[in-house]
Amino acid sequence: LWNLFHQEPKLGYDVTWLCASEEQLVDENLVTVGRRSAAERIAMLLIHQWRRAERVGLVDDEGAVEFPLTQQHIADALGLSLVHTNKTLRRLSQLGLHAIRDGRLRIARADALAQLADYAARPLRAQPLI
Repeated sequence: LWNLFHQEPKLGYDVTWLCASEEQLVDENLVTVGRRSAAERIAMLLIHQWRRAERVGLVDDEGAVEFPLTQQHIADALGLSLVHTNKTLRRLSQLGLHAIRDGRLRIARADALAQLADYAARPLRAQPLI
């Protein structure tokens, strides 16, 4: 690894950047499970997935992205019951923050959803492809 940093400094930087980004994601996931409410957990998941898709150009003109996750997937990932996940998703949708239809996620109010999640978006930067 040391040779990589000396011989290919840009690649070494990209590897470091990816590791740091993944470490931040792990930290956010620990905070999510340990300290966030159900609404905050779900808001974090939705805005994070949407921003990742936005970063690589997968958000369409209507602000929607493919979203194959089921409510069971969301519940399992966030440590919530299926019933609580359903009620929380419905409440966030009724607030006009998002819509999930036909396997697509549309974020209607990204700023409000990010604020609810306490999501600190880093400036979008091209993510290295390694």
